[in-house]
Amino acid sequence: MQSMNRNFQYHEKQGVIVIWQAKAACTVVNKMYYKEERLLEKALNHSNWIHHYRDKHNHETATTRNKGLACPRTKYIQFVVNPYRRAVSSYIHSGIHNYAGLPDMKETTFSQFCDKILTNKIRKDWHHERQIYQHYRQKKIEYIKMEEIDEQLPIINKKYGLNYALETSSHHAKTQHVVGEFMGNVAWKKIKQIPTDYSLFYNDEIRQKVEKIYGADIKEFNYTWDEFIQQTKSSNHE
Repeated sequence: MQSMNRNFQYHEKQGVIVIWQAKAACTVVNKMYYKEERLLEKALNHSNWIHHYRDKHNHETATTRNKGLACPRTKYIQFVVNPYRRAVSSYIHSGIHNYAGLPDMKETTFSQFCDKILTNKIRKDWHHERQIYQHYRQKKIEYIKMEEIDEQLPIINKKYGLNYALETSSHHAKTQHVVGEFMGNVAWKKIKQIPTDYSLFYNDEIRQKVEKIYGADIKEFNYTWDEFIQQTKSSNHE
């Protein structure tokens, strides 16, 4: 069983908790948080990898963060991404970095990667665990889809008293606009070019596996398969 997401940042002045998860624009979200708190320059001076500073900052502000969680007036927002896309992104990240330490990662297909998650044959890691927050049933959380971030940022800035501006991340895998065939059963070592079209990793069987893994995310965040396909087609024509 996958663990629940526990990752958040806290704006004490605005009384807003910002929930995030790995492989869900986590670098972008944390950069926006630190810029709002006027700590981004300090964070990047500490390390060009924002999450090194995040660990330090979270430890230093643990008491304040816990007060934010306990306060009944705290408001919650969460930045999320389409689980169908995130599943492929997690597989690609594991192929490049093997964050889960799989001895056979080079031989592993996307379909087999999903099997390993389903059968707990891959160690727990936030890069493929669910986005859904541990207290989502107890807290009223507003979900902001990163696929709609340009339209949503002005709205949430006004609503929550924030001044977020979209930041960048240089940690994305390099993809190619290639015309290809189904890649869901292709071993990682045989994938020479990562396609921009992540739908190439899917057939009906793999789609069902991903829906078993991330069904709660898909339902809670109101994502659909058709939405994933439409977004994929849009990215292919950018």
